[in-house]
Amino acid sequence: MAAKTNLQSLKNVVEHCELTGTEFLELTAYVLHIHRYLSDPLHLSQLGIDSAATVDVYELLVTDRVTKRKVVLDPSLSIYIQSGQITEGSCVKFTECSVKYDETDLQQRSFLVVHQLTVEAERHITLSDISNIPWCDDCDEIEKTASPLTSSRGYYINIWSSVELEGEVWKRGTIEKLDGLGDVSPVDVYSLKELSKNWRVLKGPPVVIKVLSKKRILHYAKPFKNDKWPLQAHLTVCDRSGCATLVLWNSLCPELYHRLKEGEVLLIQKYTVKKSFHHVDHYRPPLPDGLTMYDIDINVNSHHPVGIVRVISSDAIPACLNLPTIQYNIIQRKDLGCFPSDYVCDITGLVTYVGRFFRERMTGKSDLDTGAFWISRWLELKDQSSQKTCKVLIYRPAEINIYKDVMPGKVLICRHMRIVSNMSHIHASKDNRNMYLTSTGSSHIEIVTGDCAQPHVNDVLTWSQSYKEELTMAGYYSYPPIPTTLAELKNYYEDLKITTSEELRLELGRLSYREHKRLFLFIDNNKIEITTSEELRLELGKLSYREHKRLFIQGQMIAVKYQTKSLSRTRKKEDCSMEVIVNDPLYHQFEQELSSSVIAPPFSYKFDTEMIANLLQFPSVLNRAVDSSELEVSDDSKGCFMIYWSGLNSKILIPTMWMCGPVSTDLTTLLHIRNHTFKHTRNNKDIMEILQSAKQCNGQKFLLVIDAYKPTYNITEIVLNTAYKL
Repeated sequence: MAAKTNLQSLKNVVEHCELTGTEFLELTAYVLHIHRYLSDPLHLSQLGIDSAATVDVYELLVTDRVTKRKVVLDPSLSIYIQSGQITEGSCVKFTECSVKYDETDLQQRSFLVVHQLTVEAERHITLSDISNIPWCDDCDEIEKTASPLTSSRGYYINIWSSVELEGEVWKRGTIEKLDGLGDVSPVDVYSLKELSKNWRVLKGPPVVIKVLSKKRILHYAKPFKNDKWPLQAHLTVCDRSGCATLVLWNSLCPELYHRLKEGEVLLIQKYTVKKSFHHVDHYRPPLPDGLTMYDIDINVNSHHPVGIVRVISSDAIPACLNLPTIQYNIIQRKDLGCFPSDYVCDITGLVTYVGRFFRERMTGKSDLDTGAFWISRWLELKDQSSQKTCKVLIYRPAEINIYKDVMPGKVLICRHMRIVSNMSHIHASKDNRNMYLTSTGSSHIEIVTGDCAQPHVNDVLTWSQSYKEELTMAGYYSYPPIPTTLAELKNYYEDLKITTSEELRLELGRLSYREHKRLFLFIDNNKIEITTSEELRLELGKLSYREHKRLFIQGQMIAVKYQTKSLSRTRKKEDCSMEVIVNDPLYHQFEQELSSSVIAPPFSYKFDTEMIANLLQFPSVLNRAVDSSELEVSDDSKGCFMIYWSGLNSKILIPTMWMCGPVSTDLTTLLHIRNHTFKHTRNNKDIMEILQSAKQCNGQKFLLVIDAYKPTYNITEIVLNTAYKL
């Protein structure tokens, strides 16, 4: 067996092996951090790759506990990152490496490329302050900074989303602050109205503007183009004469974007003006009263010309400028139903529930880009005006750190949110609109930490201090709720694509890590396409990390099991299960799998304490999660129902997790009842009545609505949302 080496001498050892043809000396290291960026032609030439077989490039910051360095992963190893097998803290063993030189650089920079590795699954380290670990002596200054080793890119992006940029590059740079206009006279300041009329002849005269809102950064990197900073940031700005769009280009985005806040006043010089080229924003925040949006873009760049952006202190703004004030449009929960769908407003409230992260595939993006996802999560906010919570679906806003810091018990101000009403499905005056709010491209989220200038925000903050009800986090969350009848479902999904039972295995097999997908199975001859059971595994296999899919599939019930595991700290953990067989022939066909606590991928259920704890975080149909802290102190054995199904043509086993409420003990009724809350204190008699009622389902065909989610690389959660009798 080859001898081992250390990280300090790794590059020299690899070069020696390449020159002499000797066996590579394997190295074991721990992953401190994973970096990702998008490929470009320079990266391909540096690695000697002929074609862009992949868009993603991954670098690992690794250590042998003595020193640290960065290495580039060969594209063939990307699956280790994308599947979650390599994470921060993982132990990896490099078995094949090479040293590459940047032949376009006269300094002859070199970097290590790992071509083969293995993951030591049982070995991990707890990450500590990595700044205390010294770099290897042969690491250059670029390797020690938050810059890619290869390509022309100047930044890293999030592992799981290409819309979120990461690294120290966003923390560098400053913006000049002025007490007044500095060397600019008030008479030399142009208004936006004047600029919009004469922009073809004016050469970047000084303008003083206030920031009304800012959009997410536009990341337009292409794998076939060498761009160091392919970034744009659009801000809506105004003065007393009107509004316009301010565009920060390229390297100004990391320098200024996070330093410019809503309400700040800017002095802009040396810029270019063009007619707006971006599409019309249907969800633009309301403009100050009486102001017009001019169809111009004020473009500020770091070159040709070098733009000047300075902030004017709020107490030093000349009175003659008379800039508009920032207007809030805060609505209370009790008034939410008074506003139409797509109405843009602000809302404030106490966070009572924070959902887990979901990844949603972007349309029109290359499948090769594993970060072509939007990242979202559900929140529930509450104020003193109503007993009902306000459902809020937020996508990554501009303030990335705020997004991560949102926790139950915090008071938020959510600006520029859009109302979604689902009015097309309302047929009677008493029908529930199932309203919720979702973020727009300009949404701004702020955690309230003290007194606010808005009285309503202060009222919520004062009220929240006496709030004593349950605060919850994570768990399964389904909103808006599925209709209660099959007829309503058909109307709800007018263009419902049905997955046939033959296709179901394929559809499930496509599910990627933490991916969710909604599938529909054949209902009748109303031209609804159905996902088959054959496609199910394919769909699940395509799920990516944290991705969710809703699937509709036709099936028949095999068995129902009440699965529990004691979560007590004081007594021995013992499994407890009660089971009723519904279909004997099918049960005997799958008996070996049903009797095992582990079901083969892509389902991969393993009933242990952690899994049961996660199951019990599922909310009721009222969309409230169970408080996970209750699980840690309870001495009760708790569990959930497992309902096992089979496809109609393809006899594939479909295990689904399901939780029911206390209103009935008739399983066929509970499967699609929406207005109940799960009660953990059910006694064995109640549970047995539910299990026994399942025998009525023998020979019955169902349309299953299942939610699939991939929380880890080797587990796919399959939750039964609703089942309709056919």
